[in-house]
This record gives sequence, structure tokens and C-alpha cells, in this order.
Amino acid sequence: MKIKAGVFFILCFMAAVSVAQTAKPRILIISEYSKGALKQRECDTIKTNDEKTDVYFFQKHFQTPPFVPETLIDTSQANKKISEWQDPDAEDRIYSNWEYSYTYDSLGRMVNYSYSGCFICSNMPYNYNIIYNSAGQIEQIVSIFENSETFKLYYSNQGDLIQVEQYYAGSLVREIRLRE
Repeated sequence: MKIKAGVFFILCFMAAVSVAQTAKPRILIISEYSKGALKQRECDTIKTNDEKTDVYFFQKHFQTPPFVPETLIDTSQANKKISEWQDPDAEDRIYSNWEYSYTYDSLGRMVNYSYSGCFICSNMPYNYNIIYNSAGQIEQIVSIFENSETFKLYYSNQGDLIQVEQYYAGSLVREIRLRE
């Protein structure tokens, strides 16, 4: 279903006006792509009470990027690799007890997170590298598996995350953009 741009933005505006006045409405434009062409575009309004638009906002509301750990900066872990077993009391077995691993840089920023999982089991493994820009913000989150999935993050001048693009095997498949 195609909607003309003017009608699309009127619908987005009406959705934002209908949000309770105590909560701040955040209007997001979600675009889905297939083979480089726009397949679908929709608008979503999320009412929040001063919820910061950061990587956790996009993960909470859109599951994008996936599996981001609760804490991305821990200065006490600078230059360390931490491994945690899913069940610390069980044996360390790759097919029955999976491992979470976190690697930190010299500033205590997480630069890799992974889960051993098992391709033939119900727990799929993942392994993501985090790339930071010169301002210390996450610029990309990149899967290191074949046909890698890449998430590119864009920020406002105020430092708020305003856009996340998802690529699969180098092709844009999804874009979520905060409408200011």
C-alpha cells in the first residue's frame, strides 16, 4: 500500500497529537527495503517520559540492534575479556551450557560481545563488534558471522541517537529514523 508523502506526515502528526500530554511523543519513521528499493514505510509514535534516545531506546522499542548488553562502559574492565557461563554451576559444555563473552578497550568501552550458543540447538550464537566514532559514540555494531549484519548509528548535534540503519550482506534492509 502506497501513501502519498503529505498524507503520511499528516497521519504521523495526528498520531503524535493523540499521545497523552504528560508523556513526550517520539515519532519514528520505519522504512523497510528489499534489493535496494523501498518496500514499505510506516510511522510509529512512542510516548515516553524523558526516555533518552540511545541504543537502548531503539533496542527496547524495535529490537534493533539485537542483544546489546546492559552496560557498555565499565572502566574497571579496561583491556579485559570477560567470560560468563549461562549456568555458572553447571559444567562448561558447549552443547549444554553456553558462554557470554565481553571484550573491553583501554577506555573500558565494550568493543565485542558474543554468545556461544549452538547452531543445531535452540540457542543461536551471535558475535558483534562495536565501533566507536571520535566523539566516543557507537558508530557501528557489526556481526562477524558470514553475510554479516551491520547496524549504523547516527546522532544529532546534541548527541541523541536519531537514526539506525540495518544492513544485511551490505544491503540496506531497514532504517528507523526519529522525526524531529
